[in-house]
Amino acid sequence: MSGRGLALATAAIVATACGAGPHTHTRGGPPPAATGTAITLYRDLALIQQRIEVDVPTAGAATPTAILGAGVTLSEVAILDQGELVTTALHAADAAPVRAGAAAAEPGDPIFGAGGDDEDDSGSLYGPLPPPDADATPAPAPAPAPVKVQLEATAPHAGHYALTLAYVTDRVTWDAAYTMTTTPERSLVDARGAIAIRNGAGIAFPGAHVTVVDEALGTQRDHLAERISATATGHKPDDPDTHPARPHDLGVLDLGDGEVRAELYPPGATRALRSVLVYDPVGTKLDNPAPLAVRDENLGVTPPAPTRVTESVEIVRDATRDLGLPGGGARLIERRPDGSLAVLADGRMFDSPTRVATFDTIALGVARDVLGHRARRDFNLDDDRRRLTEDFAIEVDNQRAHPVQVVMLEHMYRSANWALGFNSVPAELDGTQEISMRTEVPANSKAQVLYVVVYWWDEPK
Repeated sequence: MSGRGLALATAAIVATACGAGPHTHTRGGPPPAATGTAITLYRDLALIQQRIEVDVPTAGAATPTAILGAGVTLSEVAILDQGELVTTALHAADAAPVRAGAAAAEPGDPIFGAGGDDEDDSGSLYGPLPPPDADATPAPAPAPAPVKVQLEATAPHAGHYALTLAYVTDRVTWDAAYTMTTTPERSLVDARGAIAIRNGAGIAFPGAHVTVVDEALGTQRDHLAERISATATGHKPDDPDTHPARPHDLGVLDLGDGEVRAELYPPGATRALRSVLVYDPVGTKLDNPAPLAVRDENLGVTPPAPTRVTESVEIVRDATRDLGLPGGGARLIERRPDGSLAVLADGRMFDSPTRVATFDTIALGVARDVLGHRARRDFNLDDDRRRLTEDFAIEVDNQRAHPVQVVMLEHMYRSANWALGFNSVPAELDGTQEISMRTEVPANSKAQVLYVVVYWWDEPK
């Protein structure tokens, strides 16, 4: 087999060994029986370890056949776990054999069905190519059919044999989706998640052990075994900034033609939820990074600041159960006191950029029944002392039936030279010209935060 085939074989074995996690099938009845076939789903390709059973009538040389899924590049098929049957080559029906240890076929070889002008395309997996016709409108390419392969083998005796062939295909795809249901208090969510697997390989994979890895196999196939092995054994990858995706075990599934769904969360799974309300009435649009303060008295107060408060929620991850869950769309639903359901927002969860995060964030937009008010109480410009002082009051009006916590963002937009002269609640520096202050607002109540900012500048030279 080719070097890439060997790499695929190693990756297949390691990937199957290190998947873990609970799963629940959506279909009724007993779970399917395992058949020895294993499938690892990546973002772009599926790595298939297909268990093949063949009957050999007599001892000695034999040429059993097997059917593999569509989308197979034969030069990348690896022969694994062949038991007593010694296989020296495999090839597509009516094609030249690919010997064990032979170099991988390159584009233009007959195995790809794209031979040059002097080559015979009769050995293509998909049949001979028609001659090009520049004036003809190309017909849509038919869906690739399953691939029939023939093995050249030696059997020590007549009998029934089993072996495993590993290959990749783009005909088995998947998507994950999550639904989070909360209450108006927004402290917990009932979590549901499912993965939809679409099998377009043209053959069924009954009783397959399925694992999902939320990253692309792509051009990194030859390095995948090393990366997954490092993750499984707890070793850090060579690049300290790289966080490899962890395999997530979906269990044993019957993948027939079409779509199969499997649960990603066990029934009754709950997660903690934090509601995050932010009042940022000015934003960064007025920021002046220069040391000389802008003296315009109307800056930041004319026109009046908007009252809009935005809301996001943070769904806390379970450090054990959520490892390796694939990224997918997420819908947040609120169950009202009367039992009705309302969609709050759509977002995403478990995406690769947030792989090491401890929570997922879903933006809800404008917060209902919570308003902010920003008013300047005093403005003082002292040219002699080269000082400018402003006194602000931030008020939050909570019309909800439960308390809320609001983060208020204020921008020291007049100059890079500033300091707080007074603040009624603790303030954190979020940027060179931004602070955040938090306040708890009781149900059906208002809360006010005060602060004074002082700007200064040096005498012009």
